[in-house]
Amino acid sequence: MSVQSSPRLLSSKVLGSHEVSVLAVTWQHPFNRRISVIGLLAKSLRGTYRFDYVQNVLSIEDFQPLLGFSDLYSSYEAATLFPLFAQRVMDPRRPDYTNFITSLGLTDSPSPWEQLSHSGGRRAGDTLQLLPVPVPVEGEMDTWEFSFLVHGMRHIAGSARILNGLEVSVTREQQELAIKSLTRGAEVSLVQEPSNPKNELAILVSDKNSIPLGYVPDLFTSDLATLGLSNLSCTIEVVNGPDAPWHMRLVAKLRCKAPAGFQFFTDTSWQTLASS
Repeated sequence: MSVQSSPRLLSSKVLGSHEVSVLAVTWQHPFNRRISVIGLLAKSLRGTYRFDYVQNVLSIEDFQPLLGFSDLYSSYEAATLFPLFAQRVMDPRRPDYTNFITSLGLTDSPSPWEQLSHSGGRRAGDTLQLLPVPVPVEGEMDTWEFSFLVHGMRHIAGSARILNGLEVSVTREQQELAIKSLTRGAEVSLVQEPSNPKNELAILVSDKNSIPLGYVPDLFTSDLATLGLSNLSCTIEVVNGPDAPWHMRLVAKLRCKAPAGFQFFTDTSWQTLASS
C-alpha cells in the first residue's frame, strides 16, 4: 500500500539486542558494478514496515523501479515484510540454516528482520544489498556503532595497493593465514586507500601485521572520512572458515566518536522522495 511519508525516516533506533530500525537498500549496476543507495527500508516499534526511495535514485543510470515499488515518489507501508525482501531471508527448515545463522554471529531463532540486518539479503547473481544505518550507542556520549560484513575480500590477494605511502601486496596464503589468526574481539586497523580506482575514500581493514583483509562498505566511507580515522575503532565479531563465501568470511563492528549533533547519511541524496 502506498502512503504519504513522514520527513524523517533516517532516525534509526535499537529495537532489540541485535536489531536496527532502518536499513539502507543499495543497487549494483549490472555493467559498471557501481553500488548506489536507492532507498530505505524501515521497521517501526509496532512491527510494521516501510520502504521509500531516496533522492540519489534519480541520478543512477539505467535504474528501473523495484518489483512491487513502481512509483519512485510513493512511500510503501505493510504489516509484514515486503515479499521482495522477505525472499532474502533463509527458511529455518533448510538443512544449512543453523550454519548460516551462526556464520552471521546470531544465535537461537533470529527474526527475519534481524537476519536481514546481518546478512544484507544478498543472493547469488543479484543486484540488491541492505546495510544497517549506524545507531548511537545507548549510554555512551556521542558514540556510534554498526556491524558489517567485510567487503571485497576475494579481490585482496595479488593486487598491489599504496597504503601509507608504501606499496603493499599479499598472496592468498598470507591473507588466509591472517584470517585464521583472528579471534572474536580482536582489534583490527583501518587504513585509507586514496589511490583506490573506484573510491578515493576507500577504507581497508587490516590485521595487526598490516595484512589487508577487505574493506569497510563504501556506503559509510564519506561520513567516516569526515569523522577521521583517529575517531574510529574496529573489532572482529565473527570469523568464518574458507568453506564460507568470501562475502561472509568476516563480520566486524566499527565504533566511532562523533561531535554533538552528528548523524550519518544527512546529505540531500538521502532525503526520501515521498517527503520531498
